[in-house]
Amino acid sequence: MSESLSTRDVRGQQNIIELPVGSFRNSDQPSDEGCPKTSLELATAYGVSDKTIQNWFKTVCKAYPWIPATELKLGAGNKIRYSVQFQTLLTEYRKAANTMSADEWIAVVHAAHPDNLVERSTPEPEIAPQDVALVTCEVVGVEDLVAQNEALTTALAARRDATEALTGVNETRLDQLREFLSQRQQTNTALDQQRQEELHQQGVNEALEEFIIVEKAKAQTLQELQNLSALGKLGEILTPHSSS
Repeated sequence: MSESLSTRDVRGQQNIIELPVGSFRNSDQPSDEGCPKTSLELATAYGVSDKTIQNWFKTVCKAYPWIPATELKLGAGNKIRYSVQFQTLLTEYRKAANTMSADEWIAVVHAAHPDNLVERSTPEPEIAPQDVALVTCEVVGVEDLVAQNEALTTALAARRDATEALTGVNETRLDQLREFLSQRQQTNTALDQQRQEELHQQGVNEALEEFIIVEKAKAQTLQELQNLSALGKLGEILTPHSSS
């Protein structure tokens, strides 16, 4: 069975881009052998505990939720091995750990692969004839199921964060629209009041003009009557003539 695991993992290495390895401090020291390794072997290489390797595995799964956990951890029970692909990503993570936290590194990876952050079902693995016996004997461990669920949870959280961000933008736009409508209503009210005031002043102006015209006519008529009275002709005008 160990030979089959090695064969399958070597095939999985074909699309892996090996990262350059420089100088590392203690817990940053990667493995230098291109083969699957146990948790204990990785712990010894990095100078950390077995529990720390398991925690790092969870961090890598959160950073790359689109990679099935079964491609990073092979086998089940006491035959579990961590694939070369996982070791490569772990090297990347531990190098980044020198300058950033786990959450910051996860955010950087997600930002670099936005198209991969989608929920997806784990595809059915391609089974070569020589691997049939191996697949029928393997049983997915509980840790694998937990890792897969955590990966889906991470993808869901990313979509939820995007929805919350869109909600915030929409709320801001709605507030701006409400303010615009309120200002427009105030402007329309002011225009109506201005129109009423204009009509009122127009009516006052017309009334004043009419009053002035009437008063001028009265004064002119009174003056003419006074002139006729002074000439003694007022009686002639006021006395009605008898018809002949």
